[in-house]
Amino acid sequence: AAYKTPAGELLFGSISGFNLFNPRDVSSEVKNVPIVFTDLKIFNKSVAVNPVDGAVLKQSISETEHLVLNYDQNVFTLEFAALNYVNSDKNLYTYILEGFNKEWNEPSKIRSATYTNLNPGHYTLKIKRAGYGVTNNEHTLQLHITILPPFWKTRLFLALLLVVIAGLIYILVRFIINREKIKNQLVLERINSRKLHEVDMLKLKFFTNISHEIRTPLTLILGPLEKLMGKDLNQEEVKENLKLMHRNARNLDKLINQLLDFRKLQTGNLKLSLTEADIVDYVRQVVESFEDYAKENGIQLKFNTLKKGLKAAFDPEKIEKIINNLISNAFKFTDPGGMISVNLSLVFDSHDNDFNETEKEKQFIEISVKDTGKGIAATDINRIFQRFFQPNTEKSKSGVGIGLALVKELVEIHHGNIYVTSKPGKGTKFTFRIPFQETVKPEQAHVVAETSDASEHVEGGQSALQNENPNARIMLVVDDNADVRSFIASHFRHDYKIIEARDGEEGWQIALEALPDIVISDVLMPEVDGYELCKRIKNDERTSHVPVILLTAMHSKEHEIKGLAKGADDYITKPFDLNILQAKIDNVLSIRKSLKEKFGSTVVLEPTNVILSSPDERFLQKAIEVVEENISDPELDIENFASKVGVSRMQLYRKLNALTNMTVKEFIRHLRLKRATQLLVQQKMNISEVAYEVGFKDLSHFRKCFKREYGMNASEYVAKSKQEEAD
Repeated sequence: AAYKTPAGELLFGSISGFNLFNPRDVSSEVKNVPIVFTDLKIFNKSVAVNPVDGAVLKQSISETEHLVLNYDQNVFTLEFAALNYVNSDKNLYTYILEGFNKEWNEPSKIRSATYTNLNPGHYTLKIKRAGYGVTNNEHTLQLHITILPPFWKTRLFLALLLVVIAGLIYILVRFIINREKIKNQLVLERINSRKLHEVDMLKLKFFTNISHEIRTPLTLILGPLEKLMGKDLNQEEVKENLKLMHRNARNLDKLINQLLDFRKLQTGNLKLSLTEADIVDYVRQVVESFEDYAKENGIQLKFNTLKKGLKAAFDPEKIEKIINNLISNAFKFTDPGGMISVNLSLVFDSHDNDFNETEKEKQFIEISVKDTGKGIAATDINRIFQRFFQPNTEKSKSGVGIGLALVKELVEIHHGNIYVTSKPGKGTKFTFRIPFQETVKPEQAHVVAETSDASEHVEGGQSALQNENPNARIMLVVDDNADVRSFIASHFRHDYKIIEARDGEEGWQIALEALPDIVISDVLMPEVDGYELCKRIKNDERTSHVPVILLTAMHSKEHEIKGLAKGADDYITKPFDLNILQAKIDNVLSIRKSLKEKFGSTVVLEPTNVILSSPDERFLQKAIEVVEENISDPELDIENFASKVGVSRMQLYRKLNALTNMTVKEFIRHLRLKRATQLLVQQKMNISEVAYEVGFKDLSHFRKCFKREYGMNASEYVAKSKQEEAD
């Protein structure tokens, strides 16, 4: 019988059951037995053939050469079988999944290959038969398998993701850049706002100072004028007042001219007008005009030059303004005992190192103003030529803040340069250079202006005539302007003993020493201003009773409130009327006198109930304690009393008189008698014992004093007290 194998071969055998596939009965082995896929399972479920798009199997698995699976179909099983029916139960299979396995699996009878959780990618599954009847050219079954990645792992998605990330990074970078730009703009706006604020504050300070500078000479013009109009003065007093008015009118005129010059500089209308003259002699005259002011302030003023004369072309008006400003500035910051020196020399240009023989060397007139004053701080030295700028120091004298700015502009109009060197605490040196020019064109020439006006530049006034009456009330006038001091002193010298001080510090020391009856002080002063002086006077036990009247050019409620808050008894703005000032002084002193009379007899009994300032109350309490501790000591004299209170004899006398209207002896006697009344009422001692207990040596003296104080003798006082108790 014949049998056709799946491979198409014919086998012959006995029908009687002879095994056709028994190799012992077959002359040749069965070779190249094919292997086919029989089934595909995904998640252990067979996949049916479906021709629609998107199906896993569009045809039988045995006919499929490339299997495409989604990323969520990565758990699958492929079943296969060899078309060999000769001892098929002994067929062994081995397979490898290229791209996943590295070696062929061990041969086994299992006819399936299962894979789980394969990563997306391309694989090739190869299967072949192993074992009995297998030759080297045995047929190998293979299937290409592709597992598609999820959309978020596709190249398109990754590319899109990169584009999105790049876009986000770009947006973030742009956002950061824009934010930094906004920050920088805000910083610039803050800086500009701060600068504008500083300029506004400088302008405000400028207008405040210029009002002060104008009001001071205006006061010294209107005051004497009203005095001349309202009183019959002798010829000498009239002449003195006229000089004062003229001098301050000149100062006011100079200040206004300075402002006008500054305005002309800003608008470009200030032109250079050269003149041929002896610049050495001209500068000497300008410097000599300050000699009286230097003597009054105790400052040494020198002019040094190696040239006896130097003909040059210069603008005398502008040179005078430059030197006047520099010297005035030096006076402001130089203390008494210091020195100001003005030096003039002819120098060559130090910047030209290579000289050209065909050209004439450049020469400059160099003028320097050096002082031994406070100096300029390193932080301010680069800003002092800025308009409206003033150092932030309370100890500097007031100004308008345009002097040095005007100097710099005037020097530059002269085609020159100005330099400054300074060491804080040692002094400052201003040096300016202008080109040396011997001749000037005829149309530019004119006569040098006389400097007689400059020679009248005396800022200090004459000392006021003093009242020779030793019992006259003392008035302390504190002002950095000598004319103001002289003007006030000349008006009050007949009624008061006048003491003058140039600044708050000097005024404080004089107030401690002299204990004046009234203090009249300016507000804006160097070293210690009027506010600080008033605060010191009112907070010190030795001077707290002294009334203080502040004078100032700052006409505003804020400054008035500030002055009154410091303890000032009154506040007067410049320009002021002398009659009003005198009326205010009389009112203040009258009120003080009324307080002394009202509380003079009761202050020692209940000092805490008296309406006095706290330092006055403390002083009185201390004085009472000293007397009470030594009340039985008949040797308690004024010297010991003052020493124990902690003040000088004169201070003790003036302080007690100002508060209680009593002398020191009257104060002590008053306390002794008050204590005597207390002891007499207790009736534990007789009159003689009480007299000795309260420090009286003589009984008759005690009786005399007691009767003068209470209008009755001691025994009558005791009887009256008993009667009052009985009633």
